[in-house]
Amino acid sequence: VWVEPISSLFSPRPSLSLPSGQKLQPPENIKLLFEMPDASGMPPSLCTHGAVLHCGGSGLWQGVLAAALAPMYRTYSLTQQSLTMLRELAEEVFPPTLAFLQQHCSSVLVPHASPCSPVVPGAQETMAFARILHALLEQHLCREKVRSGPAPELRVSKSLPLGASSSLVAARLDEAVPAHHHALAQSFFIFAYIWGFGGHLHPRHWPHFEEFARQALLRSRYAIQLPSAPSAFDLCPLPERGTLQPFDGRYLSGRIKNIPATFCVLPQYERVLYMVDLLLGTHRPVLLVGEPGNGKSSFVEMLVQPNHVCQRVR
Repeated sequence: VWVEPISSLFSPRPSLSLPSGQKLQPPENIKLLFEMPDASGMPPSLCTHGAVLHCGGSGLWQGVLAAALAPMYRTYSLTQQSLTMLRELAEEVFPPTLAFLQQHCSSVLVPHASPCSPVVPGAQETMAFARILHALLEQHLCREKVRSGPAPELRVSKSLPLGASSSLVAARLDEAVPAHHHALAQSFFIFAYIWGFGGHLHPRHWPHFEEFARQALLRSRYAIQLPSAPSAFDLCPLPERGTLQPFDGRYLSGRIKNIPATFCVLPQYERVLYMVDLLLGTHRPVLLVGEPGNGKSSFVEMLVQPNHVCQRVR
């Protein structure tokens, strides 16, 4: 048990015994803090030497979502209506999706389906959703980038009440947002939802997840119907139109640089490359997971590395 080597720290004369037989005396003011998934393996006698506190994850994904949405209005070219839509869609679609994933799907990070989730339910999916959504907004709807004319005048009379002045500022910000950005924000939400909640699943679950996701979006108050495509994972947002359309090979062909004839460029690389470019291009981390020999290293070397500054660590 991991606590046995350090159990002597809790004795009347605390010390730390090393495998060599040497004993170290801790400083008098030493403080100990242990973190673990559960304390079921700890002997009761050890638990009496300190306070046992449960740090639960209930409501964690809701907190992650709220933190992700909080800075959007000031940072990105979105109206209050668009921000309300994003919040309502998430609050309506996320809970049933998480329940579905817990009952019917397993992550590629887990070697087999397990009744016990290795992480707090919803935390991983919501964080992935937030990263993808912010990456899309940062790349296409940053207020500083999309400003086509002079910035709206935000002077407010000192005689106005605080609530009235805030409403006036919000109205001026909304006036500066192009009309098609509302539809684009919805497309970005759908893309981030599909990849954030489904991108980490084992591919055998993708058809089942897609069927559920299409129905969940259609049943929402916004009655979103996804375009027809071989897979929902093949849908890509079009910033100039504000819609979603299937990948057609143009993005992949535009990123290919000096590929040797021995390297086979597969069609499914396009959607993965788009995701990798999106996240790396906005300084967000990516973890590629797949069985040995499926071409991950070659994919990075041939398609990712030529378009990004890379340093390979062996």
